[in-house]
Parts: sequence; structure tokens; C-alpha cells
Amino acid sequence: MLTLQINGKATAVNAAPDTPLLWLLRGELQLTGTKFGCGMALCGVCTVHIDGEPVRSCVTPISAVGARAVTTIEGRAAVFAVRNDFDIVVTNAGGPPA
Repeated sequence: MLTLQINGKATAVNAAPDTPLLWLLRGELQLTGTKFGCGMALCGVCTVHIDGEPVRSCVTPISAVGARAVTTIEGRAAVFAVRNDFDIVVTNAGGPPA
């Protein structure tokens, strides 16, 4: 059993070390925002961020992730939701829009 940091949460996963990160995200964790495209790291629809760097999850085995932080589109969506809520509060309070 491995523990990966996914979208800011420690997540225990039960998968072989050579399992592509994409399969883990979509299959076991039901994080379906990351898509399967070409399967050869050419199209980019499987891109996630690992420690802030874009990585093609279709060709990245989970063993290559280690203790680094994985951020999917679902994780980015949460950040944008918080920013939008903040912008609304600031704007409604008469402050400058962000």
C-alpha cells in the first residue's frame, strides 16, 4: 500500500508500483477530470501537476510520484472556487476586483 499526496490530501492507494497515475486517478480514486487521450504523452489531456510541474499521467507510474504533491483538475477547481468567493466578497465590500 502506498500513500500519495493528491489534491492536498494524503491518500492511501492499493495498486502496483508500475500502474500509470492516470489509471489510479480515474479508476480507483474516481477523479475523472483528468482524461485519457493518446496514451503516449503526446496530446496532453492527461496532464496533472506534480510539485507544480506539468506531467503526463498516462505514462507516469505511481512509483515515480513518491512523496511529491499531485494536483489534478479537481484540485485546481477547488482553488479557483476559493478565489472566486474571495473576489465576490472583496467586490461586494467596495474593494478593487481581483
